[in-house]
Amino acid sequence: VVATIAFGMGIDKSNVRRIIHYGLPQSLEAYYQEAGRAGRDGKLSDCTLYCNFMRTPTLLPNKRSDEQTRAAYRMLRDCFHYALNTSTCRAKILVKYFGEEFGPDGCKMCDVCINGPPEMHDFKEEAVVFMNVLQAQAGQATEGMDYNSTDCYTSGRRNIGAVPDFRMAVSYIREKIPRFAMTDKIWWQGLARILEDVGYIQEAAEIPRVLIQHPELTRAGLNFLSSQPDEEGLYAYPDAATLLAISNPKSFSSSSEWGRGWADPEIRRQRLAGKTGRRKRKRGSRKQPAGFTTAKERLSAILSKSKRRK
Repeated sequence: VVATIAFGMGIDKSNVRRIIHYGLPQSLEAYYQEAGRAGRDGKLSDCTLYCNFMRTPTLLPNKRSDEQTRAAYRMLRDCFHYALNTSTCRAKILVKYFGEEFGPDGCKMCDVCINGPPEMHDFKEEAVVFMNVLQAQAGQATEGMDYNSTDCYTSGRRNIGAVPDFRMAVSYIREKIPRFAMTDKIWWQGLARILEDVGYIQEAAEIPRVLIQHPELTRAGLNFLSSQPDEEGLYAYPDAATLLAISNPKSFSSSSEWGRGWADPEIRRQRLAGKTGRRKRKRGSRKQPAGFTTAKERLSAILSKSKRRK
């Protein structure tokens, strides 16, 4: 049975063995209700969620007030974070979301319990760089901003932008610090989620979206930058999108990067080779019926000709 939310979810069947979510639901409430259609006879069933981490989830069209929009985005964001989760039992997340406790042990049946969490990663170096840039965007950085790490980059600008902006911060880091030039934007979004979870940054936008757009430092984040012990790291589990960015790294390129490479003969040869070998489509290759001036007449002639062949 292929069921849409509008039509088929009310089918009274107890022996559904598999639920496939082809796309992210709008909330964990909707996900829980849809997933709960399987296994109502008490037998084991599978629930699979397909989610494209490359695309930002959006709300379905509806007439909402500002307060309703904020609430809808919060629910959509909770559902997105549930899909990104790689370290906590999924049953625990769902039960906790509805105000209850699952218990000390996991369900032993979800993908996280079966596969286990990924290896923890120390995000301290990248976090310090990212938060220093946010501090500079807010006009709080001093002249000669130091990233306090190896191969430091020192900026002479006091204020990068008027308001904190995630895209500007990531572009600034990738363009100005060579060792981060290959990092994907999705990776930095994962770092922003980690920093938001530990309370070092927060969303400054009036209506928060699913992905953080205007990160600003909190008091805890400022304290972390001002008094960071060298021996302590910032360890966290990378989420699914971060793991995807690590396994499939993409080089950062812009119009300025494209122009720089033309001085290198090898790079120039590779780029030009990518443009060759394409056959140009000949215009006017299709023969149009002669003696007709309207599309309706030409279509009638083509149909009558095909009927005669039959």
